[in-house]
Amino acid sequence: MGSVLGRVTFPFVGIYGASKMAIEALTDSIRLEVSQLGVDVVEVQPGAYPTSLYSSIQRPADGDITKSYGEVGQIPDAIYKTFTSMLQGKDAPKPHDIAEAVAKLIGQAKGSRAARTVVGTSFGADKINADIAPVQKAVVDGLGLGHLEKLV
Repeated sequence: MGSVLGRVTFPFVGIYGASKMAIEALTDSIRLEVSQLGVDVVEVQPGAYPTSLYSSIQRPADGDITKSYGEVGQIPDAIYKTFTSMLQGKDAPKPHDIAEAVAKLIGQAKGSRAARTVVGTSFGADKINADIAPVQKAVVDGLGLGHLEKLV
């Protein structure tokens, strides 16, 4: 399970994004490493969904320090408010969409699954996925390992 934050970066969530970027690299590597064993490795990249991630964000212990940063110190709260409003209301994304995407992938024939499935708002991750795929393929082919792209 990845995230669109494995492809696009938001300010002030760098550590979370870095963990999701690591999943990108691991998923690509493992997909190639186990393809000849018949193991199909794919990634789901959810956009923003109402989860405990937002409600459990660590807040600064000393608000005066945050204030001392001026406008920059206000950015994390602004981002939090933006996401909170996106995740509430009648058009809020539903986490069940992610479960449905996983179930759909499981139901697909082995070897026919997309390497990455974006669920919800992509923030451009779908375009990045499309742009990077041929570059990644060229690298693998250039190493003489193109056969690893095919699941046996």
